[in-house]
Amino acid sequence: PEAMEEASTQLSAVYEELAQGEDDAVCEQHARAILVGLGFSPTMMEFRVHDLSGGWRMRCALAAALFTEPQLLMLDEPTNHLDMHSILWLQRYLVEHYTGSKTLLCVSHDRSFINAVLTDIVVIQGKTLLNYAGSLEEFETAAEQMSQHLKREAEALQKKRAAAEAAIDKHVAREQRSMKNKTDNRLHNRYSVAQAVFYGSAQSGKVAALNRKLERVGMEKTLDGKRFKASEHGFRLGSLDDNEGEGEGRALAAAPLFQKQDPTLKFGFEGASSLGVLDGLPILQVQEVSFSFPGQSAPVLTDVSLSVSGKSRVAIAGANGSGKSTLVNLMIGGLQASAGQVWRHRNLKIAHLSQHEADELQALTSTPLAYLQACFPARTDLELRKLLGSFGVQGSMATQALNTLSGGQRVRVAFAKICAERPQLLVLDEPTNHLDIYSIDALTDALRSFEGAVILVTHNQSMLKNIAEEVILLQHGSCVSALMSADPSDQLLSSLCKAGAGQSGGGQQPSEKHSAAAACTVRPSIS
Repeated sequence: PEAMEEASTQLSAVYEELAQGEDDAVCEQHARAILVGLGFSPTMMEFRVHDLSGGWRMRCALAAALFTEPQLLMLDEPTNHLDMHSILWLQRYLVEHYTGSKTLLCVSHDRSFINAVLTDIVVIQGKTLLNYAGSLEEFETAAEQMSQHLKREAEALQKKRAAAEAAIDKHVAREQRSMKNKTDNRLHNRYSVAQAVFYGSAQSGKVAALNRKLERVGMEKTLDGKRFKASEHGFRLGSLDDNEGEGEGRALAAAPLFQKQDPTLKFGFEGASSLGVLDGLPILQVQEVSFSFPGQSAPVLTDVSLSVSGKSRVAIAGANGSGKSTLVNLMIGGLQASAGQVWRHRNLKIAHLSQHEADELQALTSTPLAYLQACFPARTDLELRKLLGSFGVQGSMATQALNTLSGGQRVRVAFAKICAERPQLLVLDEPTNHLDIYSIDALTDALRSFEGAVILVTHNQSMLKNIAEEVILLQHGSCVSALMSADPSDQLLSSLCKAGAGQSGGGQQPSEKHSAAAACTVRPSIS
């Protein structure tokens, strides 16, 4: 009866919530506002879902999840398939709608998105969950401090163990000497034989006790600073009894030492030969270029111009369908302009990473080493292995079939290939696809120190902020502005916020009810 009454009460509450729900018109308005925020044009909203591309179907699924407004929303890499404008809109929407009693659980590799939206960090490492309230950078700082503390504790424990082991060795040596002396006299003194047996047993018992004490040697305090109590905490952290932990050589067993997935990972691009061009002078120019695909009247790009010098760091931004990848292909020579001109220095070497590079490598059965051998037959195996190793493809991974590697590992192989070309210009289209946070950090550091020029198409805000010195913003096929300042990414975010949603096909502004959710401002990092 009590269970029936409780169920009836819950059902009544559900009926009441449904009765107070939005009517059909308001629901449609809400749905359209979300779709517009995620980049859908009015025309695309009328398409059947199965007629959409894979990326747009993912956006549709995300929109459906947002529309239901659940108490617990779980998102796995929600910024994949989104352009910068949609990411900014999503950040604002989640910040405004998931507060109070609602919970958001999100997997993401975008630092800026994590810091803008999330309040707690949970890291899975060594079969352990590490939880921290604050931004990702604050968590990493705290984790590094804890790691350093535990390393110091480990060193102290090793000294303590060494002293205990020395005491055990001393007792064992004394016992062996005593037994030898007594045994040598066994034919002359039967009493000495009995005494040796008794003394040896006593010494063996003492050694066993010392061994048991050695096994219990561990930290005096728990990780949260409390004094250790065997009855409350079980095995002492760092003791040999507690054998489930981490630490080099089990120096500190069971200590959850947080560290980056590849703590030594560093991407490294080889230096290219100089073009002999003075600083600031162009090595590539796009001059009033327009482009249309055959059979299509509407141009993809109209009167686009930009200039790239030998040390440029240029980011190309814009909504999906604004012509970013088309512009990249025009610059590298993959497409010919319908009007205007693309000029390149006659000795310019360009290396291009497409956004689908990892997927293309998945179709290959050769190994990373064999793949590079086929691409660069003049290079030795040692050179190619060293090159792969500089991008984290080391040991047996270099001789595994490419189609057995993860997407992130295949991207690293692709980076090794373009590095081997020794280019003066890197053209990277969505290079963060398939990479985790710390691989993105390593790539960012490598691009900042690269001696040549970089042209970057990315929706990763952190990479954009740390690399771009100039941002080219494309809207509806035109270069709206070339943003240059101490932090052009801030100008870019501001311009995207003013540009409005639905750029993919003309678009419309969100409904008045949800205009605040589409304002596209960026929440500051959580403190």
